[in-house]
Amino acid sequence: MKYLKRFNEELKVSTYKSAADKLTKMGHKRRGAQMLDYATQREKEEERKRLQETIDEMSRFEPFNLILKGNGERIGKFHIMPSAEISWFTDTLNDWLWDGMNYSLSIPFEFGIIAADEETEETFKDWNWSPEKYDGVSWPSRMYFSAINTNSPSFDSWDRDVFYFATRADAMRFKKMLVDLLEDKNDWYFKRWNPDGVVNTIKEFLSPEYISGLISRMNYNNTTLAENLGMSEEEIKEKIEVINYQNVINSAKNIKINQIYRD
Repeated sequence: MKYLKRFNEELKVSTYKSAADKLTKMGHKRRGAQMLDYATQREKEEERKRLQETIDEMSRFEPFNLILKGNGERIGKFHIMPSAEISWFTDTLNDWLWDGMNYSLSIPFEFGIIAADEETEETFKDWNWSPEKYDGVSWPSRMYFSAINTNSPSFDSWDRDVFYFATRADAMRFKKMLVDLLEDKNDWYFKRWNPDGVVNTIKEFLSPEYISGLISRMNYNNTTLAENLGMSEEEIKEKIEVINYQNVINSAKNIKINQIYRD
Protein backbone atom coordinates (compact mmCIF):
# COMPACT_ATOMS: atom_id res chain seq x y z
CA MET A 1 0.00 0.00 0.00
CA LYS A 2 2.69 2.54 0.96
CA TYR A 3 4.43 1.99 -2.35
CA LEU A 4 1.23 2.42 -4.32
CA LYS A 5 0.48 5.65 -2.47
CA ARG A 6 3.70 7.16 -3.74
CA PHE A 7 2.31 6.94 -7.25
CA ASN A 8 -1.37 7.49 -6.56
CA GLU A 9 -1.58 10.42 -8.96
CA GLU A 10 -0.72 8.07 -11.81
CA LEU A 11 -3.09 5.26 -10.89
CA LYS A 12 -6.79 5.04 -11.61
CA VAL A 13 -9.35 4.00 -9.01
CA SER A 14 -10.06 0.92 -11.14
CA THR A 15 -6.40 -0.12 -10.69
CA TYR A 16 -6.78 -0.14 -6.91
CA LYS A 17 -10.08 -2.01 -7.13
CA SER A 18 -8.53 -4.60 -9.40
CA ALA A 19 -5.59 -5.01 -7.01
CA ALA A 20 -7.96 -5.35 -4.05
CA ASP A 21 -9.92 -8.06 -5.87
CA LYS A 22 -6.75 -10.01 -6.71
CA LEU A 23 -5.42 -9.77 -3.15
CA THR A 24 -8.73 -11.06 -1.77
CA LYS A 25 -8.79 -13.97 -4.23
CA MET A 26 -5.20 -14.83 -3.22
CA GLY A 27 -6.35 -15.12 0.39
CA HIS A 28 -5.01 -11.75 1.59
CA LYS A 29 -8.40 -10.60 2.83
CA ARG A 30 -7.15 -7.92 5.23
CA ARG A 31 -4.87 -6.33 2.64
CA GLY A 32 -7.59 -6.63 0.01
CA ALA A 33 -10.07 -4.87 2.29
CA GLN A 34 -7.54 -2.10 3.01
CA MET A 35 -6.94 -1.62 -0.71
CA LEU A 36 -10.67 -1.53 -1.42
CA ASP A 37 -11.22 1.05 1.34
CA TYR A 38 -8.49 3.20 -0.16
CA ALA A 39 -10.00 2.85 -3.65
CA THR A 40 -13.41 3.86 -2.32
CA GLN A 41 -11.88 6.89 -0.59
CA ARG A 42 -10.13 7.92 -3.81
CA GLU A 43 -13.33 7.45 -5.79
CA LYS A 44 -15.30 9.73 -3.43
CA GLU A 45 -12.53 12.35 -3.56
CA GLU A 46 -12.60 12.31 -7.35
CA GLU A 47 -16.40 12.62 -7.35
CA ARG A 48 -16.22 15.63 -5.02
CA LYS A 49 -13.54 17.20 -7.21
CA ARG A 50 -15.56 16.72 -10.40
CA LEU A 51 -18.67 18.10 -8.72
CA GLN A 52 -16.82 21.20 -7.49
CA GLU A 53 -15.29 21.78 -10.94
CA THR A 54 -18.76 21.50 -12.44
CA ILE A 55 -20.26 23.93 -9.91
CA ASP A 56 -17.41 26.41 -10.49
CA GLU A 57 -17.90 26.31 -14.25
CA MET A 58 -21.70 26.54 -14.19
CA SER A 59 -21.75 29.33 -11.60
CA ARG A 60 -19.87 31.65 -13.96
CA PHE A 61 -23.34 32.72 -15.09
CA GLU A 62 -26.29 34.02 -13.10
CA PRO A 63 -28.85 31.37 -12.08
CA PHE A 64 -32.42 31.12 -13.35
CA ASN A 65 -35.72 30.72 -11.52
CA LEU A 66 -37.12 27.41 -12.78
CA ILE A 67 -40.27 25.39 -12.39
CA LEU A 68 -39.39 21.71 -12.51
CA LYS A 69 -42.11 19.29 -13.53
CA GLY A 70 -41.87 15.53 -13.27
CA ASN A 71 -42.46 13.82 -9.98
CA GLY A 72 -44.74 16.69 -9.01
CA GLU A 73 -43.89 20.37 -9.45
CA ARG A 74 -41.48 22.59 -7.52
CA ILE A 75 -39.72 25.93 -7.98
CA GLY A 76 -36.05 26.68 -7.36
CA LYS A 77 -33.02 28.64 -8.45
CA PHE A 78 -30.70 26.74 -10.79
CA HIS A 79 -27.59 27.26 -12.85
CA ILE A 80 -28.05 26.10 -16.46
CA MET A 81 -25.41 24.90 -18.92
CA PRO A 82 -26.18 24.05 -22.57
CA SER A 83 -24.50 21.17 -24.39
CA ALA A 84 -24.53 20.71 -28.17
CA GLU A 85 -24.94 16.97 -28.79
CA ILE A 86 -22.64 16.57 -31.80
CA SER A 87 -22.37 12.76 -31.80
CA TRP A 88 -26.17 12.57 -31.72
CA PHE A 89 -26.32 15.03 -34.62
CA THR A 90 -23.86 13.05 -36.76
CA ASP A 91 -26.02 9.94 -36.33
CA THR A 92 -29.09 11.97 -37.30
CA LEU A 93 -27.25 13.42 -40.30
CA ASN A 94 -26.41 9.92 -41.56
CA ASP A 95 -30.06 8.85 -41.23
CA TRP A 96 -31.24 12.05 -42.91
CA LEU A 97 -29.00 11.45 -45.93
CA TRP A 98 -29.92 7.76 -46.30
CA ASP A 99 -33.63 8.61 -45.96
CA GLY A 100 -33.52 11.01 -48.90
CA MET A 101 -33.23 14.33 -47.06
CA ASN A 102 -36.99 14.81 -46.99
CA TYR A 103 -37.52 15.87 -43.37
CA SER A 104 -36.09 18.33 -40.86
CA LEU A 105 -32.45 18.19 -39.74
CA SER A 106 -31.65 19.73 -36.36
CA ILE A 107 -28.78 20.22 -33.93
CA PRO A 108 -29.91 18.84 -30.54
CA PHE A 109 -28.99 20.77 -27.40
CA GLU A 110 -29.39 19.40 -23.88
CA PHE A 111 -29.55 21.68 -20.84
CA GLY A 112 -27.95 20.66 -17.58
CA ILE A 113 -29.11 22.17 -14.29
CA ILE A 114 -27.69 22.25 -10.77
CA ALA A 115 -29.06 23.91 -7.63
CA ALA A 116 -27.71 27.44 -7.16
CA ASP A 117 -28.40 27.87 -3.43
CA GLU A 118 -29.05 25.96 -0.23
CA GLU A 119 -32.77 26.72 -0.28
CA THR A 120 -33.10 25.00 -3.66
CA GLU A 121 -31.02 22.06 -2.47
CA GLU A 122 -33.36 21.68 0.49
CA THR A 123 -36.46 22.01 -1.69
CA PHE A 124 -35.29 19.26 -4.05
CA LYS A 125 -33.47 16.97 -1.59
CA ASP A 126 -36.13 14.26 -1.94
CA TRP A 127 -36.95 14.90 -5.60
CA ASN A 128 -37.04 11.65 -7.57
CA TRP A 129 -34.69 12.74 -10.37
CA SER A 130 -34.85 10.92 -13.70
CA PRO A 131 -31.82 8.75 -14.59
CA GLU A 132 -30.36 11.45 -16.86
CA LYS A 133 -28.07 12.82 -14.15
CA TYR A 134 -24.25 12.85 -14.11
CA ASP A 135 -21.68 14.39 -11.76
CA GLY A 136 -24.46 16.15 -9.84
CA VAL A 137 -25.96 17.70 -13.00
CA SER A 138 -29.46 16.76 -14.14
CA TRP A 139 -30.27 17.03 -17.87
CA PRO A 140 -34.05 17.35 -18.03
CA SER A 141 -34.73 19.52 -21.10
CA ARG A 142 -33.78 19.55 -24.77
CA MET A 143 -34.14 21.81 -27.80
CA TYR A 144 -33.61 21.06 -31.47
CA PHE A 145 -32.30 23.91 -33.66
CA SER A 146 -32.95 23.50 -37.35
CA ALA A 147 -30.00 23.44 -39.75
CA ILE A 148 -32.15 23.62 -42.89
CA ASN A 149 -34.72 26.34 -42.08
CA THR A 150 -35.47 29.00 -39.48
CA ASN A 151 -38.33 27.26 -37.70
CA SER A 152 -38.76 27.73 -33.96
CA PRO A 153 -36.97 24.87 -32.15
CA SER A 154 -38.95 22.03 -30.64
CA PHE A 155 -38.66 21.57 -26.88
CA ASP A 156 -38.95 18.31 -24.95
CA SER A 157 -37.36 16.15 -22.27
CA TRP A 158 -35.46 12.87 -22.14
CA ASP A 159 -37.57 11.39 -19.37
CA ARG A 160 -40.22 12.62 -16.95
CA ASP A 161 -38.37 15.74 -15.72
CA VAL A 162 -38.63 18.99 -17.68
CA PHE A 163 -38.05 22.59 -16.64
CA TYR A 164 -39.81 25.82 -17.48
CA PHE A 165 -38.86 29.36 -16.54
CA ALA A 166 -40.72 30.80 -13.57
CA THR A 167 -40.57 34.37 -14.89
CA ARG A 168 -40.80 35.86 -18.36
CA ALA A 169 -37.59 37.80 -17.67
CA ASP A 170 -35.71 34.53 -17.01
CA ALA A 171 -37.03 33.04 -20.25
CA MET A 172 -35.99 36.10 -22.25
CA ARG A 173 -32.53 36.12 -20.66
CA PHE A 174 -32.15 32.42 -21.50
CA LYS A 175 -33.06 33.09 -25.14
CA LYS A 176 -30.62 36.00 -25.42
CA MET A 177 -27.78 34.02 -23.83
CA LEU A 178 -28.42 31.13 -26.21
CA VAL A 179 -28.41 33.37 -29.29
CA ASP A 180 -25.24 35.07 -28.02
CA LEU A 181 -23.65 31.64 -27.57
CA LEU A 182 -24.45 30.65 -31.16
CA GLU A 183 -23.17 34.00 -32.41
CA ASP A 184 -19.92 33.34 -30.50
CA LYS A 185 -20.48 36.27 -28.12
CA ASN A 186 -20.19 34.30 -24.87
CA ASP A 187 -18.67 31.07 -23.56
CA TRP A 188 -21.79 29.54 -22.04
CA TYR A 189 -20.64 25.94 -22.33
CA PHE A 190 -18.44 23.40 -20.57
CA LYS A 191 -14.96 24.37 -21.69
CA ARG A 192 -13.48 21.01 -20.80
CA TRP A 193 -15.87 19.39 -23.28
CA ASN A 194 -15.42 22.04 -25.97
CA PRO A 195 -11.78 23.17 -26.03
CA ASP A 196 -12.26 24.64 -29.52
CA GLY A 197 -15.58 26.31 -28.68
CA VAL A 198 -19.14 25.27 -29.46
CA VAL A 199 -19.55 27.43 -32.58
CA ASN A 200 -16.44 26.10 -34.33
CA THR A 201 -17.47 22.53 -33.59
CA ILE A 202 -21.00 22.93 -34.96
CA LYS A 203 -19.76 24.79 -38.04
CA GLU A 204 -17.31 22.00 -38.78
CA PHE A 205 -20.04 19.36 -38.91
CA LEU A 206 -22.37 21.58 -40.96
CA SER A 207 -19.68 22.54 -43.47
CA PRO A 208 -20.02 21.51 -47.15
CA GLU A 209 -16.58 19.89 -46.86
CA TYR A 210 -17.62 17.62 -44.00
CA ILE A 211 -20.97 16.66 -45.55
CA SER A 212 -19.49 16.06 -49.00
CA GLY A 213 -16.77 13.92 -47.46
CA LEU A 214 -19.37 11.97 -45.51
CA ILE A 215 -21.43 11.35 -48.65
CA SER A 216 -18.35 10.14 -50.54
CA ARG A 217 -17.79 7.51 -47.82
CA MET A 218 -21.41 6.33 -47.74
CA ASN A 219 -21.69 2.98 -49.45
CA TYR A 220 -24.21 0.17 -49.18
CA ASN A 221 -23.77 -3.13 -51.02
CA ASN A 222 -21.16 -1.46 -53.24
CA THR A 223 -23.58 1.25 -54.33
CA THR A 224 -23.28 4.99 -53.62
CA LEU A 225 -25.80 7.13 -51.80
CA ALA A 226 -27.02 8.58 -55.11
CA GLU A 227 -27.51 5.11 -56.59
CA ASN A 228 -29.38 3.91 -53.49
CA LEU A 229 -31.69 6.91 -53.58
CA GLY A 230 -32.14 6.89 -57.35
CA MET A 231 -30.91 10.49 -57.51
CA SER A 232 -28.21 12.28 -59.45
CA GLU A 233 -25.18 13.79 -57.74
CA GLU A 234 -26.51 17.21 -58.70
CA GLU A 235 -29.87 16.51 -57.04
CA ILE A 236 -28.11 15.51 -53.83
CA LYS A 237 -25.97 18.65 -53.98
CA GLU A 238 -29.09 20.78 -54.24
CA LYS A 239 -30.63 18.99 -51.25
CA ILE A 240 -27.66 19.58 -48.95
CA GLU A 241 -27.19 23.20 -49.98
CA VAL A 242 -30.01 24.14 -47.58
CA ILE A 243 -27.76 23.21 -44.61
CA ASN A 244 -26.02 26.20 -43.08
CA TYR A 245 -25.07 27.50 -39.66
CA GLN A 246 -27.07 30.74 -39.94
CA ASN A 247 -30.25 28.64 -39.87
CA VAL A 248 -29.24 27.37 -36.42
CA ILE A 249 -28.86 30.93 -35.15
CA ASN A 250 -32.15 32.04 -36.68
CA SER A 251 -33.91 29.01 -35.23
CA ALA A 252 -32.72 30.09 -31.77
CA LYS A 253 -33.88 33.64 -32.44
CA ASN A 254 -37.34 32.20 -33.14
CA ILE A 255 -37.67 30.52 -29.73
CA LYS A 256 -41.22 31.11 -28.54
CA ILE A 257 -41.04 32.52 -25.01
CA ASN A 258 -44.48 31.14 -24.11
CA GLN A 259 -43.22 27.66 -24.95
CA ILE A 260 -40.55 27.73 -22.23
CA TYR A 261 -42.21 29.99 -19.65
CA ARG A 262 -44.92 29.13 -17.15
CA ASP A 263 -46.63 31.76 -15.00
